[in-house]
Amino acid sequence: MLPEARIDIDGVKAPRGIGADVALSLVTTVLLVAMVWALPRPIDDFFVGLAGGRDILAGHLGQPDDWAFTTHGRVWLDQNWGTHLLSYLVYCGFGETGMLAEKALMLVATAAFLVLACGAREVGLPAGLLVAGGAIAAARSYIDLRPNLTSTMLTPLLLWVLYRTRSHPHVAWAASLVLWLWSNAHGGFVLGLALMVVWVASNALAVAVQEEASIRWPRVWARCWPMAAAASAAVLLAAFANPFGIANLTHSFVVVKEPVWRSIDEWRPLFTSAGTPFGTTWEFVVVVTLGLLALERAARRAAHRRADSSATALLVFDIVAGALVVTMAVQARRFVPLAILVIAPPIAVQLDALLTGRRRPWPTVFVAAALLVPPVLLARPLVMRYRSDNPLYDRETMLQRMLVMSPFFPAKAADFVNANSIGGPVLNAWEWEGFLRWRGTRLRFLVGSRAQQVYDATTFAEQRRLLDADASPSAELATLDVHLALFPMTPGYNALLGALVYAEDAHWAYVYSDGLHVVLADTTWGGNAELVAAAERGALSYPDEETRALSRALYLASPASHADPEVIRDALLAAVAARPRGIAYACLGDLALSGRISAPAAIDYFETETRRLAAIDASGAGAAAGLEARHWAAVVLASLYRAAGRVQDADRRDAEASALAADVERLKVRWGWGDTPGFS
Repeated sequence: MLPEARIDIDGVKAPRGIGADVALSLVTTVLLVAMVWALPRPIDDFFVGLAGGRDILAGHLGQPDDWAFTTHGRVWLDQNWGTHLLSYLVYCGFGETGMLAEKALMLVATAAFLVLACGAREVGLPAGLLVAGGAIAAARSYIDLRPNLTSTMLTPLLLWVLYRTRSHPHVAWAASLVLWLWSNAHGGFVLGLALMVVWVASNALAVAVQEEASIRWPRVWARCWPMAAAASAAVLLAAFANPFGIANLTHSFVVVKEPVWRSIDEWRPLFTSAGTPFGTTWEFVVVVTLGLLALERAARRAAHRRADSSATALLVFDIVAGALVVTMAVQARRFVPLAILVIAPPIAVQLDALLTGRRRPWPTVFVAAALLVPPVLLARPLVMRYRSDNPLYDRETMLQRMLVMSPFFPAKAADFVNANSIGGPVLNAWEWEGFLRWRGTRLRFLVGSRAQQVYDATTFAEQRRLLDADASPSAELATLDVHLALFPMTPGYNALLGALVYAEDAHWAYVYSDGLHVVLADTTWGGNAELVAAAERGALSYPDEETRALSRALYLASPASHADPEVIRDALLAAVAARPRGIAYACLGDLALSGRISAPAAIDYFETETRRLAAIDASGAGAAAGLEARHWAAVVLASLYRAAGRVQDADRRDAEASALAADVERLKVRWGWGDTPGFS
């Protein structure tokens, strides 16, 4: 049997043999990291990064912006440029597999650095592993395959380096190097600078308080000058050793100066904001509670026995840094994962005392079992999501499922735009800016997810106003010389869609729709004349014949086309024959309910159609679309029955529609976990 003696490697206490407690803790951490790695999340910043990295290699870094028509020659202050370049190079070299590996390696590195940081505080390996896995799991709803993962990874690395300065003060210069790299990789480096300043101040205060007056300041100087010099160097490097000069340092305060940016999901306050699916809160509350308990216990222990200046400095740092990061997270939820990582080491210290003080395995088993609950509960829905026979989606790669490509990103719409050489200013969905740029479209955006890095607050506020459609979006867009729009058919865009296409004086029309995403064109603008004429004929290039049929039908159904109702009906019938779509059924119902086509004939059609749809096999990849089509056909038929006075028939169809809607929701719960941003 191996002896119990312990060795110290880089400050991490570890047994000479891998005991059961270490093995259990390691397995737990691996499973937690794997769970977070596999969580799906639709995030445009992934595509902003790839497109930005491509632009960097093309020599566009620090050059006037050419993505948008509203930036007026401003430079994109891309604080994430280093991460963007790295991600693009990984993608070029290894494709989608490389991106999956990059996310995995960064999460593993985060866990490893946090274990090392805990070890530098004399925390045993089991406690360090468990806390590292738990911290990453607690931050899961904020961790995506985007540049913020760089800050997530570098925060525990910086903590480890700072802790090591307790015994090796000149290691502080390594912290300067970390912060310089960080300042060229992600805007979260400002937290790193703050932590380094707090570390220097905490050490200076601890020495000043505990030393006699005659030797106080010489001791403070001797202890702190390497750290103070390194912190000063870090500030100078972050301010000047980058492509953007001192703006790289001062730009982080733009959100404070312009409160309108606080309406972006990740910048919203943690507890007082409503209407955002970005991130959850309960894990943060649990971690903060555990952190307070750990600090309270550490403070009591320090009060009962005189601690040396190093231990006092560590306690002061934990308290001040913890208060800082919690305040930042409460003010803006994007800082939640960084706050969790900063709070984690003090928790690990107290957990280590619990695990090693009992000399029995049950505390480790208990903590590991508690932490394994999330991956056990999420194992099945995550496996179901990535299965090839998932009925919610057509065939997709693992990365596409992880990024929620369908239904979130408009891949087919981008192909349509490129195939037909459509370009120029566009009213775009905010969250599609990076994706549309990455796909090589010639569109120039109104505003997008690069946000305050290149856009001004006025433009952002104008885009919000257009979505609300309080005034006249059509007139406002004409003033901006915008005659194209590309956005999703989701509730948040209903007001805008109605104002552009369905208002009494509307002169915008569909030129593309796949049932999920739309491209609209101003039919009165001369520059769109050829595009509109081709849309009417169905002569544009489309990704597939089903999309061609639906797009032409919806163009004809747009009031601006002034098409004959019979022509509209025939086009809609052709579209649903090619592929059943709820929007096509809804348009047919509107024609009948408005008296433009025969209502009895429409009822006969929908009765036949519902029987046809019921006979179609609703299993296998993409089969959920069939259930949704059946639901919408039943909804429209119920409306037609009710308008005809057939109340009992209408009630039966309403019940059928409700049952079908419930079936679709059950499929989404079983197979589509993660489709909604933040649903976790």
